[in-house]
Amino acid sequence: MSDNIPSTGSDDEMNISTYKSVMGFSTKVGVPLAIGLTVMFSSFVLANGWFTSILAGIVSGVFSYFVVKMFFSH
Repeated sequence: MSDNIPSTGSDDEMNISTYKSVMGFSTKVGVPLAIGLTVMFSSFVLANGWFTSILAGIVSGVFSYFVVKMFFSH
């Protein structure tokens, strides 16, 4: 059955480029956003107020963005 399916090198290149783009987006946007939202809602549940919770979420999101960027830059 597998003899009927043509195999080309472009499939591998397309899979690699898709993997790199998904991983790039998730590390640059997904991880900092998830950490920022987690900190924001955790702070809000602990009754720290709206302003403090939003500020903590933004600060931790920006901080985690730079940590992730430095980690994957080498």
